[in-house]
Amino acid sequence: MPYVHCVPSMTGGFGGKGVRRFYSEHFINQIPKDATVKPISRTIGKNQVVVDEFILSFTHDTQWDYLLPGIPPTGKSGTATRVSNEIRQWESRA
Repeated sequence: MPYVHCVPSMTGGFGGKGVRRFYSEHFINQIPKDATVKPISRTIGKNQVVVDEFILSFTHDTQWDYLLPGIPPTGKSGTATRVSNEIRQWESRA
């Protein structure tokens, strides 16, 4: 069953509908237009665990529940060093 869980903001979704709702309502449509990501490193470990470290730069000109929950847009520039990890699983169908 698919799921997404964002620990810092305690947001996410469970199951296909919950994951789609999270990405459509709280993630993708709230990313500031000028947001940029500068990769620092990527590590791939056992069981296909992927850990990315990156620098995120943006102007806080939109509500962004994923990164700044409950904080209205300020118009200020922001930079954050982020670490993201995920487990990638593929199904093989013959």
